[in-house]
Amino acid sequence: TVLFVSHNMNIVQNLCTRGIIIDQGSVVFDGPIREATSKYMSNDGKVVDISKEKFRGGMHKSIGFNDIKIDQKSLTEDIQVDPSDPVLIELSGQCDTAIKDAEIFVAIYCDGFRLATVFDEEKTKALSPGEFHSKFVIPEKLLKPGQYAIKIGAQSPRLKEWMISDFIGTFDVAPIWNDEIQERKVGAINIINNNGGRTTKL
Repeated sequence: TVLFVSHNMNIVQNLCTRGIIIDQGSVVFDGPIREATSKYMSNDGKVVDISKEKFRGGMHKSIGFNDIKIDQKSLTEDIQVDPSDPVLIELSGQCDTAIKDAEIFVAIYCDGFRLATVFDEEKTKALSPGEFHSKFVIPEKLLKPGQYAIKIGAQSPRLKEWMISDFIGTFDVAPIWNDEIQERKVGAINIINNNGGRTTKL
């Protein structure tokens, strides 16, 4: 028997057939790996208070998060977005110490794989002490129908410090298919090939 312990859902899904979730010393799930990772990434439907969320990394001593909304809905609600619409993620928090190069981010996961990291500013920007509000916009028609999990965090390249949460919730992209968002395009990302094409030579 090989027991593999990890927070990397992509590796877990590739190596394991059975998953066990342990929460505060107790087994809360034991079953097929796909179901285990889905429950783990969605916190099994439990409400997450991000102000009390534990973060890895030392930057949590300077930055705290208070609230997160996806398309103006809290994580306590079932969140389903239209794939033809942009996804708006709003994150609020407070900073206790001035940071010259703070980068606030949201990490997007699909099937346990880190799909993308979205920053609230495209260029590194100073963060002053006090409350802050960050917005992240995922472009329309980019995410295909399916479930996506998120983590939140911050980093400072200059100080070489960082912080990141565990999975704090999920949102669903509705199974709405059309000419631009096609079911035959396997994968989580929808790339529209407007400038490509095919040529033939006889």
